[in-house]
Amino acid sequence: MLVSINGQPEAIPLVEDGTILATYDLQQDMLGRALAYAAIAAVCGTELPEDIWVESLLIDSSNVDEWVNPEERGKEDVNLALEERGDRTYLVVVDG
Repeated sequence: MLVSINGQPEAIPLVEDGTILATYDLQQDMLGRALAYAAIAAVCGTELPEDIWVESLLIDSSNVDEWVNPEERGKEDVNLALEERGDRTYLVVVDG
Protein backbone atom coordinates (compact mmCIF):
# COMPACT_ATOMS: atom_id res chain seq x y z
CA MET A 1 0.00 0.00 0.00
CA LEU A 2 1.38 3.40 -0.96
CA VAL A 3 0.19 6.79 0.24
CA SER A 4 1.53 10.09 -1.09
CA ILE A 5 1.59 13.58 0.40
CA ASN A 6 1.20 17.09 -0.98
CA GLY A 7 -1.75 16.30 -3.25
CA GLN A 8 0.37 17.00 -6.29
CA PRO A 9 -1.43 16.85 -9.64
CA GLU A 10 0.79 13.96 -10.71
CA ALA A 11 -0.48 11.81 -7.81
CA ILE A 12 -4.17 12.16 -8.65
CA PRO A 13 -4.22 9.79 -11.67
CA LEU A 14 -2.37 7.27 -9.50
CA VAL A 15 -5.14 7.45 -6.91
CA GLU A 16 -7.77 7.20 -9.65
CA ASP A 17 -6.28 4.02 -11.11
CA GLY A 18 -5.48 2.45 -7.74
CA THR A 19 -1.69 2.57 -8.08
CA ILE A 20 -1.55 4.44 -4.77
CA LEU A 21 -4.18 4.29 -2.05
CA ALA A 22 -4.33 7.99 -1.25
CA THR A 23 -2.58 11.33 -1.08
CA TYR A 24 -2.86 14.18 1.38
CA ASP A 25 -3.73 17.58 -0.01
CA LEU A 26 -1.86 20.07 2.16
CA GLN A 27 -4.10 22.93 0.99
CA GLN A 28 -1.33 25.23 -0.23
CA ASP A 29 -3.87 27.94 -0.97
CA MET A 30 -5.05 27.88 2.64
CA LEU A 31 -1.46 27.94 3.90
CA GLY A 32 -0.94 31.14 1.91
CA ARG A 33 -4.17 32.57 3.25
CA ALA A 34 -3.10 31.69 6.80
CA LEU A 35 0.14 33.62 6.35
CA ALA A 36 -1.70 36.63 4.92
CA TYR A 37 -4.34 36.45 7.69
CA ALA A 38 -1.65 36.41 10.38
CA ALA A 39 0.31 39.24 8.74
CA ILE A 40 -2.74 41.49 8.49
CA ALA A 41 -3.77 40.67 12.06
CA ALA A 42 -0.26 41.53 13.28
CA VAL A 43 -0.27 44.86 11.44
CA CYS A 44 -3.68 45.64 12.97
CA GLY A 45 -2.49 44.71 16.45
CA THR A 46 -4.81 41.71 16.75
CA GLU A 47 -3.64 39.06 19.18
CA LEU A 48 -3.26 35.65 17.57
CA PRO A 49 -2.71 32.18 18.97
CA GLU A 50 0.85 30.89 18.96
CA ASP A 51 -0.02 28.27 16.33
CA ILE A 52 -2.58 28.38 13.53
CA TRP A 53 -3.31 25.07 11.82
CA VAL A 54 -4.58 24.38 8.31
CA GLU A 55 -6.36 21.10 7.80
CA SER A 56 -4.90 18.67 5.29
CA LEU A 57 -7.39 16.60 3.32
CA LEU A 58 -7.10 12.90 2.55
CA ILE A 59 -7.75 12.29 -1.14
CA ASP A 60 -8.68 8.68 -1.90
CA SER A 61 -10.99 6.77 -4.24
CA SER A 62 -14.05 8.09 -2.39
CA ASN A 63 -13.35 11.77 -3.14
CA VAL A 64 -10.66 11.95 -5.84
CA ASP A 65 -13.24 13.30 -8.30
CA GLU A 66 -13.74 16.34 -6.03
CA TRP A 67 -10.03 17.26 -5.95
CA VAL A 68 -9.24 20.69 -7.41
CA ASN A 69 -5.82 21.47 -8.84
CA PRO A 70 -3.95 23.95 -6.60
CA GLU A 71 -3.41 26.21 -9.63
CA GLU A 72 -7.19 26.69 -9.77
CA ARG A 73 -7.71 27.29 -6.04
CA GLY A 74 -7.24 30.38 -3.96
CA LYS A 75 -8.57 32.85 -6.49
CA GLU A 76 -12.08 33.06 -5.10
CA ASP A 77 -13.08 35.54 -2.40
CA VAL A 78 -13.76 33.80 0.89
CA ASN A 79 -14.34 34.78 4.49
CA LEU A 80 -11.89 33.31 6.96
CA ALA A 81 -12.11 32.73 10.69
CA LEU A 82 -10.20 31.03 13.44
CA GLU A 83 -11.91 27.95 14.83
CA GLU A 84 -10.96 26.18 18.04
CA ARG A 85 -10.84 22.38 17.77
CA GLY A 86 -9.71 20.81 20.98
CA ASP A 87 -6.32 22.31 21.79
CA ARG A 88 -5.67 23.61 18.26
CA THR A 89 -6.76 26.72 16.38
CA TYR A 90 -7.54 26.22 12.68
CA LEU A 91 -8.00 28.79 9.94
CA VAL A 92 -11.22 27.89 8.16
CA VAL A 93 -13.40 29.23 5.37
CA VAL A 94 -16.78 30.44 6.64
CA ASP A 95 -19.90 31.46 4.78
CA GLY A 96 -20.35 35.15 4.08
